[in-house]
Amino acid sequence: MARPGLHIHPKFRRLVHVLHEPVPHVHGYLECMWLVAYENGEAMLGDSVDVELAAQYPGSSGKLTQSLTECGFLDALPDGKYAVHDLLDHAPDYVLKRLKREVERRAKGQARRRTFAPRQRALTAEWRQEADNGILNHDKAANSTYRPISADLGQPPAPAPAPESPPCPLNGKVESAADVVDHYQRMVDPEEGPEGGVEVVRLLFMEGFMARELMNAADGWAAKCQRDQKARKYRYAARNFYGSLRYFQSYLNHKDQQAAAREESIKATLAARAEDEAMMAEVRRQAQAKEAK
Repeated sequence: MARPGLHIHPKFRRLVHVLHEPVPHVHGYLECMWLVAYENGEAMLGDSVDVELAAQYPGSSGKLTQSLTECGFLDALPDGKYAVHDLLDHAPDYVLKRLKREVERRAKGQARRRTFAPRQRALTAEWRQEADNGILNHDKAANSTYRPISADLGQPPAPAPAPESPPCPLNGKVESAADVVDHYQRMVDPEEGPEGGVEVVRLLFMEGFMARELMNAADGWAAKCQRDQKARKYRYAARNFYGSLRYFQSYLNHKDQQAAAREESIKATLAARAEDEAMMAEVRRQAQAKEAK
């Protein structure tokens, strides 16, 4: 649901002007699009087709997506997809609560998948019972649909509980999600606080990301903010940088990019020096030629 004052906001007035459609129509497109994002607090909508399907836009393909991006209602991501601009900053409270429940649900699901591995069993009830009892008759199995599997070794051992998050070693220390968010706040210094960042970083740990590479991504974003002299209010909050928009992926190879940039700079310097030396050698040759005449 839109906040009061949407119709007098400069971005909305510009969108109406760009689309050349009545205010109620444009308002409806935004409400439909936001409703889809509010379903589970997911700012990512997909590609241009997904955006216009969410908004239920009946016009020319691509027009609405381009207009929403131009007016600041959508963020264009590096992979060609689009996300609602600052969704969590403007979403109603029920959306934030729904997102928190979704994060907890995913975390529990990941933990259960790690803890309770699927148990392989024989294909038929007869052979399942024999396998569970440790009895294996391969002559009989050869003439049946039974296939020897790990259950032939007897009852599987009870699984041990998995850790809450994979360890991320750094200089002998195990970095936690809170350490990653603290590092982001210290390096990037955004206007917003760290609220909600720890939960999304834990999800990234479950996907296999390491604390060091997430911190390196924060370093890369901080360097860009300094180069562009970006105001603090325009620097992403940790929950958005590491969250569903996945801005951090554009800065994962920050250290490699720095090394490559230094190498290119050295190559350019050496090439310029060689060109200068060649030019001076040519000048000397021409001077010697004149003297010889």
